[in-house]
Amino acid sequence: MMNNLAIYRTKLRYTYTAFVRTMHHNLFLIIGFYGLLLTLIACILTPWLASNIDQLYPLKRFLMPAWFEQGDINHILGIDNTGKDIFKRLLWALQTSLAITLLITLYVILIGTVMSLWTVFCRPAAHIVLLSIQTITAIPPLLMMMILSLFSGNTLNNLMMVVGVSLLPRFIHNLYNMVNNELKKTYIIALRLDGLSIMNIMRYSVFPNILANFVSECIAIFTTCLLALTTLTFLNFGIESDYNELGVMMREMIAIMPINQWAFIAPGLAILCVILLLNFFDYGLQQARSYRD
Repeated sequence: MMNNLAIYRTKLRYTYTAFVRTMHHNLFLIIGFYGLLLTLIACILTPWLASNIDQLYPLKRFLMPAWFEQGDINHILGIDNTGKDIFKRLLWALQTSLAITLLITLYVILIGTVMSLWTVFCRPAAHIVLLSIQTITAIPPLLMMMILSLFSGNTLNNLMMVVGVSLLPRFIHNLYNMVNNELKKTYIIALRLDGLSIMNIMRYSVFPNILANFVSECIAIFTTCLLALTTLTFLNFGIESDYNELGVMMREMIAIMPINQWAFIAPGLAILCVILLLNFFDYGLQQARSYRD
């Protein structure tokens, strides 16, 4: 057991060293990785950076951003119509949106992986699952959310369920195709003829070869989930009025757009930057894989 543990540690150290060496030779990976790292640090430090978010500045309402002549350096994006600091609201909204998106994405990956593998190894179930996927995909998330809101309330849990269910068919379908196409390759057939068990084939041959595409699919699910979540919350679905989230913040900042356009633009830019960083990271990984191949 100690020998196996030492082997795993060596492999992990080698993989980390290879990733660091590859990353620092790829501009897209550098921008994506360090940008996402800074975003993560900002989200972790939000309780300290914006600890007094509920503090009101009634005498500074409608304050312009700091780079305007009427602005204040202590309030970078200014003050909204309720007297709250917009930059502090943005930090909390970004943390909330990313946390909800990450939670939905993890559920989709976990459930989708189990269902995809079940579909691959249980052929009779494949037709039922694929037919169900086509049916669910035909229902727009907005319509699904409207129906759920009508019958079971406009809650965050319903919103997360709708976004997750709308993304799950795509993930199951794509992962099913990845695994199924890999299992049909000649070298896999040769391994099965040699008597290697299907579990060992999946562990040592299939999963390593589809890992890059699997990561790309997870990134695509996360970005799509973030866009769907903020779009639905912007339309006032699933979030209470006092909930701080990027879509909610954009909707509330419409009231002060004629005075301070940056109050509305900043949450949108935050969403755009996160998606761009994820796409840069994904593109860098694909480039590194193509160079290695």
